[in-house]
Amino acid sequence: MRRTTLLILSLLIISSTAEARSRKKRPEPRPLSTIEIITKVNDYWQENHSPKVRSFWDEAAYHKYLVMFGLDENKTALELSEGMKVKVNLLIALSHKAGLLILDEP
Repeated sequence: MRRTTLLILSLLIISSTAEARSRKKRPEPRPLSTIEIITKVNDYWQENHSPKVRSFWDEAAYHKYLVMFGLDENKTALELSEGMKVKVNLLIALSHKAGLLILDEP
């Protein structure tokens, strides 16, 4: 009886370790680019708000400021310098159809 129990336990341990080894490690998700993040936020906004408030994003203004600031829309936040991050934040703020912008940095 004791040998049978030990045999069963050892088989369970062997099978669980073999299963753990056979599992592949999930690949880490790649960071999203600035345009991908903006697109996701805009899509969410469009799906969850009424037509009166759907004019959330001005695509023409976005591209105008993108060229004006000399930014690459395919870079991730980790690839941007501090100055470029400030430009991206300003780009995003100016591309909204906001009636008023309050900028607290000099």
